[in-house]
Amino acid sequence: TFAVYESDSPQTEEPDPDDEVGRSLPNTVVKQLASSNALSLLAELANQGVADAVELLIRTGRRPSEICHLTETCLQWDERVREDGSLDRQPVLVYRPEKTPKRSKRLPVHAREALVVKRACERARARFPDVSPGKLPLFPRQTRNRSGTVPTGAQRISKAVREWARGLPELLDSDGTPYDRDRVYAYAFRH
Repeated sequence: TFAVYESDSPQTEEPDPDDEVGRSLPNTVVKQLASSNALSLLAELANQGVADAVELLIRTGRRPSEICHLTETCLQWDERVREDGSLDRQPVLVYRPEKTPKRSKRLPVHAREALVVKRACERARARFPDVSPGKLPLFPRQTRNRSGTVPTGAQRISKAVREWARGLPELLDSDGTPYDRDRVYAYAFRH
């Protein structure tokens, strides 16, 4: 006969979902990366479009490819009537999830994200004034894009984030110890 007892298998602890250990970036590091000084450095190293895309990655937690494929029409407004009868308008980011691209999703965002999207729209529209609104990417590719309909690739954003992380002054963890910059990559904002 053969029997396996519970004590025969190794005990594993269930991961704590609130634990910052793993691939996620600690909040203290995210705050340093989202600072205006850090984002200005990224704009200098790459360009303002890449800096805006990374800021949206940081603030929304979306996948790099989802941010890269946003179009000029991605910012919409949800309206509701308050109890006092006044109209309340809240910005919403409309995107296509990578895993289910046939259905758009609506992500409520803050005024700062709406401002970043508006700024990117103005830049894209100034560069490609003749592209129809549904076809104009929020972050158009810089080269080999005569039509203006090709978005910046996620790999371009990923490369810029790695170079940016290496060029930043020392990042500090919550306990004041240096944080390993190799752990800063575009997809890490997702976790």
